[in-house]
Amino acid sequence: MTYSETLKVTLEPITPTHVWSGVEVVVGIDAVMEGGKLKLIDLDRTLSELPEYVIQLLDLTNIHSTLTTLRDRGLLRYKAEVPLATQVSDGDRVRLLSPITVPGSTLKGYIRTALAFYKLNSMDVNDAIKLLNDGVDLKVKPINVGQGVEGRLFRAVRLGKQGGLFDVMAYLSVSDPLTAQGLSYSVRKLIVVDRVSFEEIASLKAITWDKGSLQYDIQISGPPSLDLIGGSRQEETLKDLRDRFMPRIVTLSQDLAPNKLIESLRAFGCTLVDDEMDKIAGINKLAEYRKLLEGVKRSFCSESDKCVVVRLGFMTGHEAKTIAPFLKVKHPNLYDRIRMYMQEHMKRPWDSYTLKLVDVGGTLFGLGWCKLCLEI
Repeated sequence: MTYSETLKVTLEPITPTHVWSGVEVVVGIDAVMEGGKLKLIDLDRTLSELPEYVIQLLDLTNIHSTLTTLRDRGLLRYKAEVPLATQVSDGDRVRLLSPITVPGSTLKGYIRTALAFYKLNSMDVNDAIKLLNDGVDLKVKPINVGQGVEGRLFRAVRLGKQGGLFDVMAYLSVSDPLTAQGLSYSVRKLIVVDRVSFEEIASLKAITWDKGSLQYDIQISGPPSLDLIGGSRQEETLKDLRDRFMPRIVTLSQDLAPNKLIESLRAFGCTLVDDEMDKIAGINKLAEYRKLLEGVKRSFCSESDKCVVVRLGFMTGHEAKTIAPFLKVKHPNLYDRIRMYMQEHMKRPWDSYTLKLVDVGGTLFGLGWCKLCLEI
């Protein structure tokens, strides 16, 4: 029988967090402003409930006029309404949050990155550098650059006719949110500023998750013992399983132990906090943000705490989504090569020269800082 353990996980936002659904609405077409809220129009329901004589009176070629008429008559139907924490105007685009706020896939992806960061830091630095040199491939698409590194950290070659690779992260599954409490959201302005001049480079509007908690299950399983694999295999295959494949899988599976997960998440999250504090050092306009980060470090970077700080979602920087924090310190030459490659292919900066911030009542903070607690 395969080993299995379930962890209860609670996630709460420390600063506004946005995991983009891939959809955006246009104010005045897909949504209207009313009573300090942005109301997202349910067009299908609205049209299905309109009397025929009303439809005949509408000028459907003029969307703005039609929406105004329907709203004034109380005939618009809405699928959601979100308080406005920033000014919006007709024509503005607003990015929508994921329908389930923070999907389990987002959380699992972050855990994978944290484990990779932790494993590299646990290695002899020369071995880690060799692994990175062998694993990084700058001749493939950007999304595949790090596959070789992940293969060396998380995968084992399957034996026999099956071929391919086995990924130990298949033994870890993260549910989508199972329950939610006290969730609240806002439409906020997200901005990108230059770290030196503090000049605003870009901005957009998005719905952010501001308060409340989401509960998930993390299921950790393990490989069956060799005795349970079956006696029908040929003796040489069993020997290969015993001597080559199973030891590799068992070793990899040890990284999924609950205490190791917490250590990995804490190490990665606290590194992200330190990096961000370094970025904003000396910027007076971000004094409140620095105080918040100092408090986060005191609260969540203790070895005895079962809660950790994580950084999730949109506009959190490539550091929170990759092993860049390790590369910058231990292998800066490779980091610079990857940075130039990514900028060339993505046609935009892939660096740390900007800050991504969210306006909260006139005070600026970084996005996506969350508190994650695991019950073992």
